[in-house]
Amino acid sequence: MEQQTDYQFNMIIIKPNTCEPGSSYTFDENYYKLLNHEKNNGPITNTVELKTKLLSYLKKKDYFETKSFNFNSMLSEIENYINPGKSDDHRYDVKTCLNNKNELIMYIYDDCMPKTMSQFNHFATILGPKMDVVCGPVFITKMIKDENDKPIKHVDITYDDLVNLWVCSKQVICWHYMNNDVWKIKSIFNNNTSFDSKIYRYINIESSLVFYKLKQNIDFFDVKKYLIDNINNNTLLDEYFTDIYICKLKIGEYVNEELKYNSDIGTIQDYIISTAMNGFDDFNKFQVVMESIFQDIDKKNICF
Repeated sequence: MEQQTDYQFNMIIIKPNTCEPGSSYTFDENYYKLLNHEKNNGPITNTVELKTKLLSYLKKKDYFETKSFNFNSMLSEIENYINPGKSDDHRYDVKTCLNNKNELIMYIYDDCMPKTMSQFNHFATILGPKMDVVCGPVFITKMIKDENDKPIKHVDITYDDLVNLWVCSKQVICWHYMNNDVWKIKSIFNNNTSFDSKIYRYINIESSLVFYKLKQNIDFFDVKKYLIDNINNNTLLDEYFTDIYICKLKIGEYVNEELKYNSDIGTIQDYIISTAMNGFDDFNKFQVVMESIFQDIDKKNICF
């Protein structure tokens, strides 16, 4: 990482709120309910309008605050914000919400905060990698990366960033191909209920999960290689497939102790993919853990 200098950047402070009905600090994570959208009608396809409405909603909530921090004094500023009269009994923890090739979004919080309803931080909890309960104020920050995938500098985080994370916790945009058609962008629910395990099979190709439906009476020998070799050849795809979805996995925080200090991104991706697949295999366990939620893929290219 390049040498950091003394500079300022904006973080968003998410203050404690609650999901308890009747509270003035209630946060409802289900934005389908917030927007009066019937989930039986499928995901919201007009994502521009969706994000605009959610952005307006978040900006009106007084438990969100944007504050400028100095890089060299960031931790002391956080400590003073939480409890200026108490310098002991703190245990700061960091959770990763998003980690892709361009940016890293994390939040910092004091794990020693009282675990009470009045200190419950609902929004931060759903942004975390495994939905662990978070209490107290959260300081969410954004970093940009260099060409070697290394974080190099803090930059201002915005409400748009929070909305994008929130939307991806419920639904995602993926590539979709149907027999005798072309590749299209499609919105789907971000959980395994989008795919009937009796109909769809799936594989991983690098950091993507690929769900597919084969034509009847086909015993395919190497789906992965065939897809990679013929991804843009409709004639060859139609020979074997009737339906294909390519969903890009979001690389979030990995909590397995064996990988905690492992810098090998390939190993981490393998772990995340296996975690996601376990979620799809066991319908009654957990749909898809937050560290394995999907992320919008590049619309310019169909790529893995």
